[in-house]
Amino acid sequence: MISRHGRGLAFASVIATLIVQASAAHGARRETIVVRFRPPYGICAGVCPNFEMRVSPSGRVTTRDGLDGRIERFEVERARLSAFRDVLIQLRPIGERREDETCAQARNDGKPDTLDDPRPDDIEIRWMDPGEPGRLTACARNMEVRRVVQDALLALGVTILGNKKRETP
Repeated sequence: MISRHGRGLAFASVIATLIVQASAAHGARRETIVVRFRPPYGICAGVCPNFEMRVSPSGRVTTRDGLDGRIERFEVERARLSAFRDVLIQLRPIGERREDETCAQARNDGKPDTLDDPRPDDIEIRWMDPGEPGRLTACARNMEVRRVVQDALLALGVTILGNKKRETP
């Protein structure tokens, strides 16, 4: 038979565990997420995504176009913010994870393209959580990571270039 004191300790332990779990779940809502995409080409002739986007826990979004420095600020609804986080959770590490150690250089007529300078951190996602920060990096041509990032941005209502997606009537 468990003493009254033992039951009290067991109860306190269960409550403490629930508080920690609730805190961890709440932590995902406290974190700011930063998504950065840098194209591997130094010269861009057309539409080259080169941006950084910061999404606050409250849904404030700030994007910066890396090509012309243009900054855009807007807020998204909770449902979009939640959808964005739900998609990105697939990639979220605890700590740091590098998807690619090296990146293959593009080839032109079978020879390395000298204008192409891919880096293993062309794509960077940072989860800025005081309790459990995370950072993921990948090459720009890592299509698995790109697809998840693109899906997350679309869920947020943002285009791959970081602009707020205009709703069609």
